[in-house]
Amino acid sequence: MNYKDLVERALEPICVINSENTIIYANPAFIELTGYSSDAIMNMDFSLLLPADVASKHKELIQRFILSGNSESSVLGKMRRLQLVLKSGDLIPIELKAFEMTEDPDLGRVFAGVFRDLRESEKNQLEYNRLLYDLDKLGFIDPISQLPNEKFLFTRLEETLSNSRNNRESIYSIINLDEMEQINNKYGREAGDLVVRKIATEFQYGIRLKDYLGRLENGNLACLFPSTSLSDVIHLLDNIRSLISRKKGFIDQDPNMKVTVSIGCSRILFPAKTIDSYVQEAEKALKRAKSEGKNKLLVFGFY
Repeated sequence: MNYKDLVERALEPICVINSENTIIYANPAFIELTGYSSDAIMNMDFSLLLPADVASKHKELIQRFILSGNSESSVLGKMRRLQLVLKSGDLIPIELKAFEMTEDPDLGRVFAGVFRDLRESEKNQLEYNRLLYDLDKLGFIDPISQLPNEKFLFTRLEETLSNSRNNRESIYSIINLDEMEQINNKYGREAGDLVVRKIATEFQYGIRLKDYLGRLENGNLACLFPSTSLSDVIHLLDNIRSLISRKKGFIDQDPNMKVTVSIGCSRILFPAKTIDSYVQEAEKALKRAKSEGKNKLLVFGFY
């Protein structure tokens, strides 16, 4: 299988444009996302897929970058959130990461974009905001992060243990910002709290509506995955962990600084143990992940 086969089969929408902003390649996922046929999408001006106020700026950015002769770009290689115009005329929220490909002797300079459809994530976020409103009235919200607090998480964990007789495993995880102490010392606790909120947003976009994300009293984040297999949780959390490690912009005072997270997980199986047992297991896995170099996910009993 060559690289083109991989791109053709990729679940992520991908397209390639030339220096004139013309689409010269689109994989099946991108074609399906836009609603156009493969014939219609080929040789289309990419600007037609962007809102009018963004389209002109996009074309201008490409031309300015090419004429500058610089290898650095304010856009390329960075994750951006914007809207895409579908064939139906609907605007949908997407995340885009663009990069320049190796120059083609026949095509000149070409640029590729990898897209992520955010419609489901934003729908989940809306439901999550409604949940936060209800929790705030019940005293279940952490005032600093505006996330569900430890009291709420442990209440949900207790419910999960009570329901563990259905013999389906659940997963409890603790998430730690590896650079927290460094950020607090250099920029202050308010800056550290803001980074935690931004990290939490990444997890909110990545987890499902039935999962529970919150902040513990020690400042760590925690997430409970009821009736979910370990393999599914590892896949989900590791994708978010990897995404965070590649992004910039978490720290306002140093936009280019990258941050990472370490994650420790505990499996909840029947017959259930105590809440403290699962919390301690996740803490031990987290401690092990940090001692092994940070920016990794470990599961208690699997290392």
